[in-house]
Amino acid sequence: MGLKFIKQGVLPTKIVKKFKVLLSRRTDVDYGDFETIDEKESEDSLNVAEEIIGAIDRARIKLLDEMK
Repeated sequence: MGLKFIKQGVLPTKIVKKFKVLLSRRTDVDYGDFETIDEKESEDSLNVAEEIIGAIDRARIKLLDEMK
């Protein structure tokens, strides 16, 4: 993700940082012995995911427009 999208300026660096937070939360809950996530963290995760999806969608549209 970093090499193809961040370094080429397609996505902002904050998106990768937020993606890593989501991945970390998922890994902790899936593989941690006693890890849980509370309502506040789950709502934040949903908001962050929506932000990431929006940024990726905007980048997709921009890339498609540049190909025309």
